[in-house]
Amino acid sequence: MTIKVSYTPDLRMHVKAYSAIQRITKSELKFIVFVVVVMIVVVQVLNLINDVQPSRLLGIMEARHWAKLAGTFVVGVAVMFVLTRIANYACIWLTLRGTPVARQRLDFKLSESGFEVSTDGVSTTFDWRKIVRVETDTAFLLLFSGNHRAYFVPMDVLDEGDAEQVLSWYQNSRP
Repeated sequence: MTIKVSYTPDLRMHVKAYSAIQRITKSELKFIVFVVVVMIVVVQVLNLINDVQPSRLLGIMEARHWAKLAGTFVVGVAVMFVLTRIANYACIWLTLRGTPVARQRLDFKLSESGFEVSTDGVSTTFDWRKIVRVETDTAFLLLFSGNHRAYFVPMDVLDEGDAEQVLSWYQNSRP
């Protein structure tokens, strides 16, 4: 059995796929939440210390100034996160603008032995053993060739059961 699908990606599809591929893992999210909670607690404790008895922490500056510094750090991290996302989307746009092949029709042939992706006479074949992982979300079947690199197939071009079949082929290729 071979599953054949074709589609032409656009900027919106690439951005949505990028978000799915680069999404934050649960452990990364837990760490981020932990750091933010710790920083909020530190700010509150420092403010409380200053309210009870204005004092100098570490002999350098008053607690309220440490609280402002910690708060500024939290805001700075949030701003950097937003700016990084904007820069990533700008890079995707610039890459697509300068790489016509990224906007051409893609033909996928998925089978028990792996998959082939081709466009405009150029073809690449992957054995399932060379694929790091296969995932699905509501919009894409993601075929990871690295931790943050993946080929994507929109779910709306697949027939019902195709994604499950691909996952089965991938899992059966694992030792």
